[in-house]
Parts: sequence; C-alpha cells; structure tokens
Amino acid sequence: MCIESELELEYAGAWITAAEARFVKIKSAIERIAPRQKADKHRQLGENYHYGELRETLWSQETKWSYAKLANENEEEVAFKDLKLLAELSINKETATLYMDPCRSMRRELQHNITQDLGFKTGSQGDGSARQVVVWKIPVDGDVH
Repeated sequence: MCIESELELEYAGAWITAAEARFVKIKSAIERIAPRQKADKHRQLGENYHYGELRETLWSQETKWSYAKLANENEEEVAFKDLKLLAELSINKETATLYMDPCRSMRRELQHNITQDLGFKTGSQGDGSARQVVVWKIPVDGDVH
C-alpha cells in the first residue's frame, strides 16, 4: 500500500546510485594519501602541498570503476599502492619513466587509467604473467613534467 503525501522535499547533495554506493571510492584512497586537513593547512600558510594536485585531479569514470572493481575483489590495498606510487611519480622531478610491477590485466587497466588522468603516457611490455605497464612523464602536449 502506498500513501501519498502533500509534503514537498528538496534534495541537496550528490546523487549516488545503488550501484555506485556498493563500491569503494577512489576518493577515499585520495583522502588517505592527501588528507583535506593537511592540504587546507598548507594552502592557508601559502605553501605548496606536494599531493595537492592529486586532490584536484578530475578522475574519469573508467578510473573510478577500475579502482572500485579491484577493491571489490579484496585488492584495495594493491589499488591504493598503485595510486600512491603514481601520485609520487607526478611530484618526483627526477624520475621520467616508471616500470610498474608485472600484474594481471584488471590491475594494469587501473594503472593505465590513473596515469592517463594524471596526464602521462603509458604503454605495456612483456607477455603473459610478465606483462607490465610503463609510464612516461610526457603529457599529451609533449612537454616533460
């Protein structure tokens, strides 16, 4: 039985579908790497927070889903490790190329997606269980970071 009401409600906030709600969010991992309080403190002091860009990155739907899929298969720490490693690459001025550990395709998909969202180029090398992602700090515009 459904009863109608004349009460009007307004919703404020971000709409989250049931499908999205059951998955771990990449934003929770970013909060672990670059806590908002720490970022805000650096901003107030006029200091550059080395992980600040990570908080401002616009993550693609593909990256969000590939992170969630890996986390949903009890590999959230592995996904977190990859995100942190790639974030560190983005702030490291000395490293121009990174060879990720060989891994299965679902994890490589996440590595490619994160890297592309950070603005770097990726490729793969190796065969079978030795296949790995290679990251170059050469963005689409061709300038080396």
